[in-house]
Amino acid sequence: MSEISVSRTALDEAAAWHLRLLDATPDCPDHDAFRDWLAENGENRQALDLLSTTWVVVDRYADSEPILKRRVKALEHLYYRGERRRSPSNRLRPSTGALAMMASVILIIAAWTALPATHVFGGRNVASLDRPTLITLEDGSRVSLDARSRIRVLFTRDRRDVILEQGQARFQVAKDPHRPFAVDTGSRYVVATGTDFNIDRSAGAVTTTLIEGRVFVARQKGFFKRLVSREPWEEEVPMRAGQQIMQIAGTDKLVIAEGNIEAATSWISGKIVFDQTPLSEAAMRIGRYTPHEIKVGSKSIEQLRISGVFDTGDADTFIQAVTALWPVDAIRERNGNIILVAQHAP
Repeated sequence: MSEISVSRTALDEAAAWHLRLLDATPDCPDHDAFRDWLAENGENRQALDLLSTTWVVVDRYADSEPILKRRVKALEHLYYRGERRRSPSNRLRPSTGALAMMASVILIIAAWTALPATHVFGGRNVASLDRPTLITLEDGSRVSLDARSRIRVLFTRDRRDVILEQGQARFQVAKDPHRPFAVDTGSRYVVATGTDFNIDRSAGAVTTTLIEGRVFVARQKGFFKRLVSREPWEEEVPMRAGQQIMQIAGTDKLVIAEGNIEAATSWISGKIVFDQTPLSEAAMRIGRYTPHEIKVGSKSIEQLRISGVFDTGDADTFIQAVTALWPVDAIRERNGNIILVAQHAP
């Protein structure tokens, strides 16, 4: 078990900032003060990294038996000590009890996470290179992982969690009504007990297409909310087969529409279907299947609408079509990357 080298003061301050900024809006002035605190010394950054890494485990598995035991021990420890800790800074006024409990749980869970993963749950990381990969999970669910995509699989007795860290995947979920299957897409979860759906997590948006069955898209309640409620989800948005939900990066808005299942899953059969797709997104998707990046270097052409069907891995045909049909030039760099730029008038 590794020793925790971050001071309790730094952890207290990191925890206080976490509590303060939980519901802060992007224009909240606290963000500037937070950045100043982060820049004060390296230990603050280390404390924040420890809190962030640990909090993912705490939040995701707050109801699992090992976490529950440690939560109880942390609360008992605080109760019997009866010790109040000072506020980390005059610029913050979090609840002292909440702050102390948070830091205590972090210290206990941080020590726990140093144990081998198999001590508590089974898990593995899976990444694909330049071609799609088919994976069968321990529960019998099948995951088709697109090129340059990555997932993390975290199963417990009560839940089946998968984190789609980047790229695209199709999930054919084995039925288990007592153990929900939840895919973390960054800000929301797609939750099912047995169904078939596709998720594309690109730089610009997260798009979920329901192929068969039923799912809902939701947020997971924060750790403290789950202390008083064992129901993990909130803001649930149900989906039916054939529907598509898109969340644009940097926004909280969900756009619900009828989806094109054939287009959404064509990558599995080696095709990419574009239907009025912005050039910036089309270039990114074509680039998944090539050893070199394809980027758009001019803002004026990022929103050009591309339609057509292309073979995965055939970047040359895509580039020839784009440069022939639109005022776009392609520049090949020495490292092999391709930059699409606006064509200058003669």
